[in-house]
Amino acid sequence: MCRKKKLFIFDLDGVLIDSIPNMRYALKHTSSFLKLKLSFYKYKRFIGLPFEDIMKNMGIKKNIPLIKKKYIFFSNKNLKKIKIKKKNLKILKKLKKNLKLAIFTSKDSKRTRAILSKYKLFDYIVTSDDVNKGKPNPSGLNKIINFFKLKKSDVIYVGDSFYDYKCANNAKVMYCHALWGYHKLKNYKKIYKIKKMEEILDLV
Repeated sequence: MCRKKKLFIFDLDGVLIDSIPNMRYALKHTSSFLKLKLSFYKYKRFIGLPFEDIMKNMGIKKNIPLIKKKYIFFSNKNLKKIKIKKKNLKILKKLKKNLKLAIFTSKDSKRTRAILSKYKLFDYIVTSDDVNKGKPNPSGLNKIINFFKLKKSDVIYVGDSFYDYKCANNAKVMYCHALWGYHKLKNYKKIYKIKKMEEILDLV
């Protein structure tokens, strides 16, 4: 199949956590508070990009920092409800015995670390706050790979969006697409895809 990997880098939203209800809640209340028309249908199409880029793709041109501030405020209200599923935790713990685990997410640093702090599973975390350019720019993945001083052939990035795929492709690392996530990528037949988290153990 492929060379066994030494480092697994995971996207967060959609792959390890289901944050759609929280996103919908935060966007709805942000929209109401600021008297804006922010469509969650449109928002969902661009999940995987940094928040600022999602707004721009939705046609929002003004007050993006304020919108982001309020979005994070409302998101934080339900953050404690977001957890990694127990069955996925078991898989991650198995992976942890044999290789390094990292996160590269478009979520901001504070919320990412608040969600992951209780698990103590990840050796390195890179968020949208830790890079100058977010996905699909490869700088986040490259930062993680350089931290561990590994070859790119030793690395796999597990994501669930077109932007994750492009990011991995730009970084020249193997991409694994989680079909339970937010984007299906049905027309991309050559991408390595998994239907369940446990299938990832075949790559160890």
